Amino acid sequence: MLNLSREELPERHQELLDVLVTRHDLATKRRRNTSFVLLDHDGRRFAVCEYGAHWYEEGVPVHLAVDLTTGSHVSITAYRASAVWPGTFWSFFEPGRVPSDDPVRAWLATPAAAPGPRPSVAVAWPDQLERFCAAELVRTDQPELLAQAELVADPELPEDQTTLVRRHSAAALPYAVLFRHEDALSVVNKLIGSGRGCPLPEL
Repeated sequence: MLNLSREELPERHQELLDVLVTRHDLATKRRRNTSFVLLDHDGRRFAVCEYGAHWYEEGVPVHLAVDLTTGSHVSITAYRASAVWPGTFWSFFEPGRVPSDDPVRAWLATPAAAPGPRPSVAVAWPDQLERFCAAELVRTDQPELLAQAELVADPELPEDQTTLVRRHSAAALPYAVLFRHEDALSVVNKLIGSGRGCPLPEL
């Protein structure tokens, strides 16, 4: 897991985080809101929600920001920014790091009302799984925004990641992948507050 002080980030990255958090809070008037707010900034579209607090920073608001072009995302507090995989973290700030033929990027470019069968997203790398799960959280919150996709674990996906996919339902998987480094109580609080009716994942 990559967990950096915001002061360790380049100034332009700090500014992006400040813009997203400030605009989210203005849109929600600082009321606790676990639904995603859509924000357009610098030619990119983001979804941002406030989901609770890390177990080691109890009471500190945490925002989850998702880039809707790549699925890259970061969790943001007043002091730190983090993601499970470093590649996911840095591609949030530099979307060009995600190749044009990336399966998650291709899914996110599919119109929500596109005819035909559900798109299939074959993930072969942990960062692809993580980005898929972040985008899937947004989709379950706002189903009209993204096409529903079928996740396929490529044989190249590491065994521990494949196990996560096999053990969890489609509804529980994003929580198990994105929040597995946080304690069970924190995850329970997210699920209760989300309003998505998601069953508790087995951590």
